[in-house]
Amino acid sequence: MEHRSGVQEESKSVKRIALSKHLVLLSLIVVCAAICYSNSLGGEFCFDDHFAVVRNTDVNPSSPVMEMLHHDFWGADISRDDSHKSYRPLCTLSFRWNRQLFSTPEDINSTETPQHLSTAFHKVNFFLHVAVCLMVYGLSFIVFESDGLTAVLSGLIFASHPIHVEAVTGIVGRSELLCAIFCLAAYFVYSWTVRLSLSKSSSVIKSITCTVSFGAALILASCAILSKETGFTIFAVMVAHELLLVPRNVSHLPSIFDRPKWPFLRNCSIVCAFAVVVLVCRKLITVSMVLSNYRHLENPIAYTSGWQLIYNIAMLHTKYFQLLVYPSTMSPDYSFNCLPLVEKLYDIRNLYSLLLFLFLANLGLLCLRHINEGRRWLFLLLWFGVFALPSSNIFFFVGTMVGERLLYSPSIPFSIMIARATSQLVHKFRQKLLKALPLVITVTLILTYGRKTFLQNKVWADDATLFAHAEQVCPSSAKVQYILGTQALHSENFQTAITHFQRALQIEPIYCDVWHSLGISYWRLSDFKTGLQFMRQGLDCKYTEVVAAESLHTIYTELLKYNPRDTSSITGLAELFERVNLTQQAAKYYINAATILSEKKDHESSVSYSRKALLLAPYDCEAQYFAARCFQSAGNEREAIIHYTLSSWEHNCSNTYYQSMDALVGIYQQLLLPSRQHPQAIVPASIREEWEQLLPRALAAKASLEQKQKLITPSKNT
Repeated sequence: MEHRSGVQEESKSVKRIALSKHLVLLSLIVVCAAICYSNSLGGEFCFDDHFAVVRNTDVNPSSPVMEMLHHDFWGADISRDDSHKSYRPLCTLSFRWNRQLFSTPEDINSTETPQHLSTAFHKVNFFLHVAVCLMVYGLSFIVFESDGLTAVLSGLIFASHPIHVEAVTGIVGRSELLCAIFCLAAYFVYSWTVRLSLSKSSSVIKSITCTVSFGAALILASCAILSKETGFTIFAVMVAHELLLVPRNVSHLPSIFDRPKWPFLRNCSIVCAFAVVVLVCRKLITVSMVLSNYRHLENPIAYTSGWQLIYNIAMLHTKYFQLLVYPSTMSPDYSFNCLPLVEKLYDIRNLYSLLLFLFLANLGLLCLRHINEGRRWLFLLLWFGVFALPSSNIFFFVGTMVGERLLYSPSIPFSIMIARATSQLVHKFRQKLLKALPLVITVTLILTYGRKTFLQNKVWADDATLFAHAEQVCPSSAKVQYILGTQALHSENFQTAITHFQRALQIEPIYCDVWHSLGISYWRLSDFKTGLQFMRQGLDCKYTEVVAAESLHTIYTELLKYNPRDTSSITGLAELFERVNLTQQAAKYYINAATILSEKKDHESSVSYSRKALLLAPYDCEAQYFAARCFQSAGNEREAIIHYTLSSWEHNCSNTYYQSMDALVGIYQQLLLPSRQHPQAIVPASIREEWEQLLPRALAAKASLEQKQKLITPSKNT
């Protein structure tokens, strides 16, 4: 008994020491993350935060929460063709809770998320990142079992990596953080379930536990997908776990499958079936699975084909790998033409791509040659591959060419592989100096990463510093130039704004978003003609047509206050109303312009605008009447008669009935005047017939008018 008691005490002591060791190592990872991101908490909302958080009505606690289920990440209707198709309701819900928990009553009632709440959002992002760092520590233990050095180095590398700045310091990156947390949690539960199911013990409790935990793993995977659509790849990781990590102590590849096939087939079948169900549900919600309205500006690779497409996809992968190994220069935006496209075979970047793929192929072959250790590496390589696949442009094109935050999840296996390589080298060498060398190199890398992360956080302090830095990295990005121009416009530095807008158009001539802003800049510099020209061009851009229409309406209305007879402003308003299908208003302004031009004896323009008005409002009596006046002034009596007649029906055109009849009588008297003055003059019989038909109506109209005047005019006795 004493011996057994001593063994138990010794076992408890070992467990306490192991727990203390884990707590120390985990604390070290937390401290590392805290130091790296200590200067990120005071930053403002930046870049995409304004669309996904600040101006997103779904984030407002006063808006109906159920509407969020029908909207994409940016607040637009998910079923629309122009939707981004990014269905992330859990992430949006976290924004909503974030605002609700830290807001005052005044903040909650605000339509936009107040800027002073940005610190609260940054804190949540930081704590989520710390949680992922700790889970990376745990993941390395599952993959490589009891290697503490690999685990702590994995956590430190991941915590300090600068490629995570956009995902952690940028509020929008929370979708990456939540997706990673749920993916790792799903994998932890799944791997524990598989291990439990393969244990030798058998009982009802074990069966129930396995079933519940298996379901929990699938639910967590669903949460990952609802945080970001790339979470779907966790199902492939589960299958890879079944293939590569379930068997223990294997010495050659065929023995991986040397185990009971029923659990393997059952688990994989359930995972695949559930994945299909999730896929179908997403299809029903989003209508279209992938983004179809990508732009040349955002992803020019989508507009290439043939060998050029292959060259550029390979170049894109090389760029991502370079950012993962050491992101010497980083930018919030890589749109056209930050990374010039590869157009020829002899471009040096094709050589870099070839070397990368040769390196990965050799790494894979090396894993197959040393299968007991290599299968773990193969698992990490597969994890890296499936998480990088959605942004690879291989199976479908995405809405951005390069996104640094897209590397957040792929960097998890990358960090573990770097840490494992270091650990293996440390254990391989016998001399102390050689043992210390790989460790010193890795620690230096962590310190370098940490310094870069700390400095990059300052870049994300606000929009001004962010895009000033972006211009240094990507001066040939049209979008960066446009955003810099927009910032200058808001600061009322109009000449600088024009310079940036013109530079954006030089880079991407079809970048129509620029036209409206360029027009505003010229207008504010009192170059009204050029300003109106660009603002009218902005109406032809689907991204700015609404705001351009609002700006032009305001400008034309203000101009007409100073000069009500300014025909250019009147016709401008008419064209504006015509574009937005407000035909009655457009016809009214066209007729107004035609009348003024007729008075100015510009009959050609007057007739032209009259015809436009009649096309837009063919049944409008006033339009018919005033158009007829313009035709009459231009000497076109026949057309004037037609439109006076159309505007002289008593029941339909009470407003123009008497004026039209009076005008018709005047025209016919003018036409018949030659025959009265000279009996020998020939007047067409058709005119006499029309006059004879008109005369009874004219007399009736005269009598009706006299009767109305008697009723209106007071009698003398009164």
